Amino acid sequence: MKSNPVVISYPPSSLVGTAANHLHEEIQDALKVGIKTFLINFQEVKFMDSHGLGMLVMILKDIQAGEGQLFLCSLGDQAKMLLELTSMTQVFCIFANQAEFQVKVLGD
Repeated sequence: MKSNPVVISYPPSSLVGTAANHLHEEIQDALKVGIKTFLINFQEVKFMDSHGLGMLVMILKDIQAGEGQLFLCSLGDQAKMLLELTSMTQVFCIFANQAEFQVKVLGD
């Protein structure tokens, strides 16, 4: 049985401007080759602004349009608070860490 490939992205400490755009481009490139499952690991992200949040929403829309799935994990306090304040925790599937994602989504 062939498993579906997963793209795991590790954004830099500040998910703003160019870094957010780069993440979006990385996801778009993977979608073009048929990848459907994506995890964005926030372990290094200390700050995310509204542009970063907007890019996450755009990424989610692109992935859903391609019939894929997006997961987030290891959110720091600031990113988690931003997602909670904007009610985006209801929109994104969020895991405490990458190990939880692997168990619950990939069955590892």
